[in-house]
Amino acid sequence: MPVDTKEGPLYLFALMFTGALGGWCWPYIFVRLFTADGVRSLKKSAALAVPLTFLFGVALLIFGMLASKVPEAVAKPDDVWFIVSKQAGGLVLLGLAGVVLLAASMGHTDGNIQAYGAQLANDLVGNYVQLEQRQMIVIAKVGMLLLTLLASWLATLTLPALFSLAVLAYQGIIQLSIPQFLGIFWRRGSRQGAFAGMILGFVTAVGLEVAYGGQLPFGYGLTSGCFGLAVNLLVYVACAYLLPQSAEEQQRVDELFTVVEANREGRTAVPPQTRPAMA
Repeated sequence: MPVDTKEGPLYLFALMFTGALGGWCWPYIFVRLFTADGVRSLKKSAALAVPLTFLFGVALLIFGMLASKVPEAVAKPDDVWFIVSKQAGGLVLLGLAGVVLLAASMGHTDGNIQAYGAQLANDLVGNYVQLEQRQMIVIAKVGMLLLTLLASWLATLTLPALFSLAVLAYQGIIQLSIPQFLGIFWRRGSRQGAFAGMILGFVTAVGLEVAYGGQLPFGYGLTSGCFGLAVNLLVYVACAYLLPQSAEEQQRVDELFTVVEANREGRTAVPPQTRPAMA
């Protein structure tokens, strides 16, 4: 993208970066935590899915850029997927394009609803009330029903700024990525740093988005979420060194990493406190 464009030279990169990273921060991604057979498979899926998501995102973006040369697509940009598919392969390819869109929409919606239900039962209600498995299932299903009804009601409203809200949501949701990914590979991060980094990163992203309307004059095309991510990272790392973990928390983290290392090496995990002291 030329340097003298209105958006800036890094605008395309920022869109792809926040889109790929944000895709791994939405709640439905965490369903994998409840279905994976181990920590190793979680790491493997994260290592493979992020670059694949970025690759497919780039391909879809190139598709949109090339479609901008089609007059019919320019006249109806919301229908570009169907217009180009029909022109490229007739009704057969148009039907396949519809199936792809329907399957992607169903998978995305279903994953979100299941994730919200699971997190409601496990992380919200289950964090304060001791629940049996059957009770957790009931709470999750009720939560999914209420969420579906709420989404159905919102879909009937006229929200002219819906696209802007979606863009803003991505600038905010990627703030989860710092503690999420660094917490997997770096044991020094603290709970205080995670909360402080996410809050300040989100406030930075929302503040810049509201103040400049998505066009940052000093960002060279970088979105508000990228600046929020930088603030988030700095706060997270600073808290890791300035606010060290307590002995109890450090022991808990060491045990988690011990389990991961044992899974990777195919041996039985031995908690740190039960190991024989070394002379």
